[in-house]
Amino acid sequence: MVGTMKGIELILLVVGAPAGAFLRYKIVSSPMLLGALPLNVLFVNIIGSFILGIFSIVSIGI
Repeated sequence: MVGTMKGIELILLVVGAPAGAFLRYKIVSSPMLLGALPLNVLFVNIIGSFILGIFSIVSIGI
């Protein structure tokens, strides 16, 4: 059934969202520049996209 959330999924969401937001804030606030390119923002976005892709694949059951 689409739209229902299991208890463990809710717990993981409640724990993961603040933890992810805190880690993103800490990584982005540290200065890592290569010329004018902020590498810390690029790093966070690439890692986040990779993790989102893994969760998407796992959730559809491939």
